[in-house]
Amino acid sequence: MRAAVEARLAACAQTWPVESCYRWEGAIADDHEHLVLFKSADAHFSALCELIRSHHSYDVPAIAAVAVAVAGPGYLEWLVESTGADSVT
Repeated sequence: MRAAVEARLAACAQTWPVESCYRWEGAIADDHEHLVLFKSADAHFSALCELIRSHHSYDVPAIAAVAVAVAGPGYLEWLVESTGADSVT
């Protein structure tokens, strides 16, 4: 998480412990995992994916992007300033 913020690929990273049940290689697995939310700009998605994959223990970590349709005053400006992105879309 810190590596993403230090590299300016994310303005913030938050983590929550979760319990996951999923199918992997033909079996059902139950695991304790951590859900991580990276607040970033779409311009950094590919580089952030590479960083996550290089640090993650899973062969196929769950990486997905959710676009922000509406944000509070100043939030997008903070995100752009914190990541060095040209804009946030």
